[in-house]
Amino acid sequence: MENIVPRGADAIGQTRHDVLYYIDMPKLLSATKHFKLAQQLRKYVRGLQPGDPLPTVLELQETFSVSQATVERAMDRLRREGLVTRPAGQLRLVVAEISDPATQRIALIRPDYPSPTFEELARVIVDAGKVRDWAFDLVSYRKLEGLSLRRAISDNDAAILLPTSEPFPAQLYAALRRPPCPMLIIQDPPPDLRIGSVRIDDRQIGELATRHLIELGHRRILLFLSEPMAPSGQLRADGWRQTMTALGEPNLDELVVDPQVHPFDNSMYAAYRYFSEWLDKPHPRFTGIFCAAWTGAVAVMRALREHRIRIPQDVSVVGHGGEGSIAPFLFPALTAVETNLQVYGHSVVDLLQKQLDNPKDPVQSVVVPSKLVIGGTTGLVLPSAGA
Repeated sequence: MENIVPRGADAIGQTRHDVLYYIDMPKLLSATKHFKLAQQLRKYVRGLQPGDPLPTVLELQETFSVSQATVERAMDRLRREGLVTRPAGQLRLVVAEISDPATQRIALIRPDYPSPTFEELARVIVDAGKVRDWAFDLVSYRKLEGLSLRRAISDNDAAILLPTSEPFPAQLYAALRRPPCPMLIIQDPPPDLRIGSVRIDDRQIGELATRHLIELGHRRILLFLSEPMAPSGQLRADGWRQTMTALGEPNLDELVVDPQVHPFDNSMYAAYRYFSEWLDKPHPRFTGIFCAAWTGAVAVMRALREHRIRIPQDVSVVGHGGEGSIAPFLFPALTAVETNLQVYGHSVVDLLQKQLDNPKDPVQSVVVPSKLVIGGTTGLVLPSAGA
């Protein structure tokens, strides 16, 4: 896929231009005979009408050269999915009157609290899955420590986990080492967990944003953190710090503004309140701000306006556009590093399909790049600029 960039050298020294290879996965449900037979029977059922009878167990044994136990387990799976049923008083299974014969059934496991980020990521993944006629079982959890992977996946063919910024508990970490089916983690996979993943190139976001401000003449560039620290946020901060270090700017720690937002906080409000109070106190002079998350950009822009600090005449602001692509709807339109979420969603679905088709193949991970979109919140440094 041309829009995906390599992540780097892998554990076994075998890479391609678009993916990173790790080690072989353990044997999965999708590698079993009854699972493969159920997949074939799903396709067969799609061509029948409601009420049409299915072949007998013996006929299926002969057609697919499998045992009676394999046929019965495959048919049980289709019955649990509601695709086939056995009418009262009949021995033959028939196609159910109401069913959804999707090609794959995927558990999309996400936190239960409202979040524009999780909502948008779920939307683009589901949209991409619809192209392949996938059905999604949306499963929510309160906290990672209470997440039972097997219960969440249930009878689904594969799973996608959207983790929070919480540390992975030991029980979940152990379960992810041997997942019961093909599985991906998106956004923030633990770096040493060998499981398929798709994420944004977060270090690139920090580098692109900071470099843009430097090219406009800014040197005193704040790093504003508005979300609980997670691997993605740390990588964006690393991109800012490395670019600023290359510039030769000293005392970088005094330019880091961290409201210390906790998981499940209202991050935008907490960031706004903290930055407003920060501006009221003595603080280092600055002419630019890199907001590592879109919530911070919204908070910063409001606080600056309320303190009569002009954007971009006095201070330039650049951030991550966010999964909801909020940047064009702010005033002025936010200069932001944006990620093509349609590419992101299709990357997730394509990678999971590869695992379903070839469950014994090495695990793969992809990193989706972003690009800078210039809006009205950044400009050249003026002689009187700064706050």
